Amino acid sequence: YETAADLPPRPALLVGLCHLLALWPGTSRSLASMSGGLLAGLSTQAAADFAFLLAIPTLGTATVYELLKERHTLLADVGLYHMGIGLAVSFAVGWLVIAGFLRYLRSHGLGLFAIYRVVLALAVLWLWRL
Repeated sequence: YETAADLPPRPALLVGLCHLLALWPGTSRSLASMSGGLLAGLSTQAAADFAFLLAIPTLGTATVYELLKERHTLLADVGLYHMGIGLAVSFAVGWLVIAGFLRYLRSHGLGLFAIYRVVLALAVLWLWRL
């Protein structure tokens, strides 16, 4: 499948189930979703697009929850003006990073990203044993 819109419901469910693996501590949400997309038959680009689309409700809900939970502290300590600047800057930087990552994926694929995650996991396990 060339786009996430081409994905039938059953393979889309497989992507969602792989996304659930990110509930396991230390699991990369984006890599779990992209791996699920590849297993479902999506191209690398479409799998990455779908993974970032899945992030919107997940991360958006978590952000709204934290904002509501900590609103009094945030407004008193940070202020609405500074929170607005922080949100705008983080949105712009996030947009640029995601665009750069998707551009990288078009020419290089997920191999280096997967190697990075395995090396990082091994380093954490090694440090944890010390």
